[in-house]
Amino acid sequence: MVLINSVDRPGSDVDAYVAGLDHILNLKTTYVDDIKKKVSRFQEHLREEDVLSKKFQQRKMGITGGGGGASAK
Repeated sequence: MVLINSVDRPGSDVDAYVAGLDHILNLKTTYVDDIKKKVSRFQEHLREEDVLSKKFQQRKMGITGGGGGASAK
């Protein structure tokens, strides 16, 4: 808001305003990109957890629900 207020005055430097706005937008773009990377990593961890959970559940079902007795040799 300070940046736009400074350009709104008579005799203000529009070039400085544009440069300042460009700088702010570049910073915000960097912040958003960093957050997007963190979200992507989090999503990957969720997928990995889901796969591991399903494998665990399958093994658990295989051990506890697998046939009802000892196997004959």
